[in-house]
Amino acid sequence: MNVYWNEKYCAPRTEFETFKKSRFIVDGIRRKRHVASRVTIKNPVETVGALDLAQRQIQENLTSEYFEAVVTGQPRVLANSNGFPWDEGIWQHVLNSTAGVLRAVDDVITRGQQCACSLSSGLHHARPDTGSGFCTVNSLAIGALYARRAGRVAVLDLDAHWGGGTTRHIKGSGVLQIDLSTSNYDTYSASDLDDGSRVYFADASNYFDKLSTALAALTATQPDIVFYNAGVDVYPKLTEAQVGERDRIVAEHLRGLGCKTILVMAGGYGDYKTIAEMHVGTIASVCS
Repeated sequence: MNVYWNEKYCAPRTEFETFKKSRFIVDGIRRKRHVASRVTIKNPVETVGALDLAQRQIQENLTSEYFEAVVTGQPRVLANSNGFPWDEGIWQHVLNSTAGVLRAVDDVITRGQQCACSLSSGLHHARPDTGSGFCTVNSLAIGALYARRAGRVAVLDLDAHWGGGTTRHIKGSGVLQIDLSTSNYDTYSASDLDDGSRVYFADASNYFDKLSTALAALTATQPDIVFYNAGVDVYPKLTEAQVGERDRIVAEHLRGLGCKTILVMAGGYGDYKTIAEMHVGTIASVCS
């Protein structure tokens, strides 16, 4: 499985997990031989035209005012709407990590691969017209819209929080969203979703029951491609072992469906070592 990443994923000056944890995930992959032997870490911009494609897709899916704010930092209030002070590295972070998602899509659509990954983070709260909740540009939704040419696309969002930004991007597009959350941040109503999409709320006591229900709903969408937004910010509500069990169940389910899988990292906060270990575990489950 190709795992897309480069140092510009970490380009912003702000020291925050959304911007910095991918470097620790790469280090974790390289330390674990059983994972490193099954994945190839690739720089998305080694492909000619990858950044141009990413810029076009971002520009097409954002309002002109918000696109300008992300690139230039003006107007400053809009540029800071992700919750961080804008700096020049924000645009490089967005551009390169979006290129990674799009390269992963091309891997499964045009190169016949079963799964691919981008170490992108800070995605599903961002709207077409503003950032939100530590998310600047919703490359998850942009990638899902880009993938529609290959068939039926679904987003499986297991980040701890609702993906309200994704909903804004994909409404009316035919992309379906299965969202299982453990926090009411960025909530939305079922009426915001297209027919076939589903939302679920769980706590630690019933998480795996709700996960089973969510995966059954995913199966009912009959997806050709699934975007797995694999947040580990369900920890510490779930234990590290439970996060690992979640990913094993999801990976086995996706293999059983026979669908193509695009993996992104989503939320995960706290000690970098702990976060990276869980994210590496997700990658190991999907590519095994």
